Amino acid sequence: QKIVLGQWRKTEILKELRKFGIHPIRQLFFFGPPGNGKTSAASYLASELGVPLYRVRGEMIVSSYHGQTAHRMGEALDWLRCHSPAVVLFDEIETLFESRQLAGHNVSQERHAAMATLWQALDRWSEPHLFIFATNMESKMDAAMMSRF
Repeated sequence: QKIVLGQWRKTEILKELRKFGIHPIRQLFFFGPPGNGKTSAASYLASELGVPLYRVRGEMIVSSYHGQTAHRMGEALDWLRCHSPAVVLFDEIETLFESRQLAGHNVSQERHAAMATLWQALDRWSEPHLFIFATNMESKMDAAMMSRF
């Protein structure tokens, strides 16, 4: 918490560093059983930084229609670009990034496309957002997604 808040509070230094492509910590991963404070911690960080907290629930992005999951992810990211700075909580992220090994063929190309859309966007992200990914079921998460943290 001190490291994250310390980096994000130094706005003048951050502006200078952004010119060189250097950003503060932009992605956090929260996991644990229901009720252990993942959402409260995200809310606390947003409050301390004086920015809004936007919550994106994984099941709101997933669709069974071809191309819609990646499209919805893209729409959410486009909306977020226009609403910064902010803390963004991707909650119940296991619904999007379920382990391919555990799920077998049940994990569709839709989810892979959404994951690719998200990671490509975050690799190029320049707006001041702190992204927090939260799950109750870290053991069901995709290994490729987990390696990003």
